Amino acid sequence: MVFNTGFYHLTKTMNTYASLPAWLRQLAVVTILFSVAACSTGSKEEDKGKIGFVTGFLGGVVADEPRAALIGRDVLSAGGTAADAVTAMYFASAVTMPSSGSLGGGGVCVIHDNKSAKTETLDFLTKAPKTNTVGVERYVGVPMNARGFFILQSKYGDLRWGQLVAPAENLARFGTQVSRALAAELKPVANALIQDKEAARVFADAQGRPVREGDFIKQLDLAATLTEIRTKGPGALYVGPFATRFIKAVKAAGGYISKEDLRDALPQWRETVKSLPYDYKVAHFAAPPASGGVVGAQIWSILAEYDDLDDADEATRLHMIAEASMRSYGDRAQWVLPSGESKQNVETLLSESHIKSLMNGMSETHHQAANSLRAVPQLTPEAPSALSLAAVDRYGSGVACNVSMNNSFGVGRIAPGTGVLLSALPGLNGRGPMPLGPMVVVNSNSNEIYFVGAASRGVTAPTSLLNLATRIIMAGEDPVAAMKKPRAHHGGAPDKLYYESNLNANSLRQLNAMGYETVPFDNLGIVNAISCPLGLPVAPASCRAMSDPRGYGLSVGAE
Repeated sequence: MVFNTGFYHLTKTMNTYASLPAWLRQLAVVTILFSVAACSTGSKEEDKGKIGFVTGFLGGVVADEPRAALIGRDVLSAGGTAADAVTAMYFASAVTMPSSGSLGGGGVCVIHDNKSAKTETLDFLTKAPKTNTVGVERYVGVPMNARGFFILQSKYGDLRWGQLVAPAENLARFGTQVSRALAAELKPVANALIQDKEAARVFADAQGRPVREGDFIKQLDLAATLTEIRTKGPGALYVGPFATRFIKAVKAAGGYISKEDLRDALPQWRETVKSLPYDYKVAHFAAPPASGGVVGAQIWSILAEYDDLDDADEATRLHMIAEASMRSYGDRAQWVLPSGESKQNVETLLSESHIKSLMNGMSETHHQAANSLRAVPQLTPEAPSALSLAAVDRYGSGVACNVSMNNSFGVGRIAPGTGVLLSALPGLNGRGPMPLGPMVVVNSNSNEIYFVGAASRGVTAPTSLLNLATRIIMAGEDPVAAMKKPRAHHGGAPDKLYYESNLNANSLRQLNAMGYETVPFDNLGIVNAISCPLGLPVAPASCRAMSDPRGYGLSVGAE
């Protein structure tokens, strides 16, 4: 059935073969043959769960930390789904990238399930405790990650829960080297972090100095916590004897969480934020308070209405993305609450009439001053630290997630005896979910995925993600080449266009001539993405998993 459907769609594609970019024409030729074996398995059903169970197309994974990505790839090889893969990658990241992925944090995922043809959001963002006692030294968030990924995997996973947690448990118990990704996160905060005695047990060497890339670390307390979660389920962290010990440990670390806070820490399924369609493709994002989703959906919708990126030169593409971004950030200043929630109905914010109103004064040839917009952008602090995960599977399902501690390394304290690094309280000084906005692009008519991705680095995360997605889908660029192309960001406050230094001189001159004040900037955002320009599951050979060269992550599987 998959092959017949794929053959139909590919025949349709071949009818317009001459209009495709050269790189897509090459993929279209090989995809017909490749799709025959795309979902095959080379083993008996009783071997499911063993690495190597799947032959042919596995799917693909991307993560900010390389070991996590390798574990995700093994899960796909063993017959797991995209939900299984991101669950295993998350728990591995809790060990290898605790700066943003600790069990103490929370997150949000966007999921497209091929079997049900449904796309939805799972919100398990960190919550504030219902009460904070006077004299608390560090205000901490209620941990949500363990329950969040359990809910995701229980609905859309296929492998055993314990199999997905065990790799992380082993990394914590037997130790792992500090990766370049973690070392980069440690560098600016390490000296302050190791002032906490429990954190120093993990992040300081025998001489009391901060660990560096390549140093070997063990996290035995965290391993014991992961054992509880693996054997008893995530509920062990929220109710029962271990939860009672965890509450006492949080208090010993200077924070406060009650039994009621843990008991009521429940993830929520939500409708996605949907963009206007482009060529029958709709971009789905997480709903507020992950307000980066509305920003991303508006940028996509504005460019879908513009509908001319494929014929534009490099400077014009960056200009149009910048103008769309500036308008979306200006609009956000009108509807967003400090929590990231919206004052207005989200569907109204994405209606065709509202998008067209945002486009008033938008020109292909010149920049409109930010203070002349109907909705003037405002400067808002946003947490730059977040973890991005993405996966697609051989069935044609995909998941994109952002996980956050609301600050790099949260509050910088580990709850004694648990190994859990505690999250910062959401909402203070930009320490919230404002920039988060994982994304899945789907053609609901054909039930095909075209793009799955998530980004980090604060205010630039949504624009970085849309820089990449629109280049690939609207401008027809090769995915790998598009990932390397220079990005631009314009949030409207200040009224400056930030651009990456590898932008060619001619394009920069054009942008200046359009009226921008331009400022060079290194590494605008970090994006993890999987692109399938001819659609998944019908054209798996077109898929490319891509980790951003601006970071230190890894992509494996669909490549």
